[in-house]
Amino acid sequence: MNITQVTGNNLATNDGDNMRKAFLKKIKSMLETQKGEIEQRLESNMKHGDIDDSGDDTDAVQARILALAAKQLADRDQLNIKKIAGALQRINENRYGICATCEEEIEENRLIAIPSICQCISCSEKAELVRKRGF
Repeated sequence: MNITQVTGNNLATNDGDNMRKAFLKKIKSMLETQKGEIEQRLESNMKHGDIDDSGDDTDAVQARILALAAKQLADRDQLNIKKIAGALQRINENRYGICATCEEEIEENRLIAIPSICQCISCSEKAELVRKRGF
């Protein structure tokens, strides 16, 4: 006996719920993997991030440039961890995949490409225009 015989006309709803749960499980796994990779990278960079400016002036300048670049990457990684934490929270609160601005559904392909995203394409484009124009 299959599900159709057992549940009758609720098959579409059950299939949709099961697909949604499987999708969220996949996304959650992706987010947790990304978070782990970022945390590992941050930890590794902290261990090996000492500046060696014992050489000449050129070496010291290069070391400072590398340290600045490492700090900028670390800041970006920290921001990405916050975005991932927000996405995981939205999953737990059953709000994942809903645009934070217009409250429309975000396309699954967009969520797979950028699992921590919280805006649909339209709202992201509008926000980017505003940011670029400085309004």
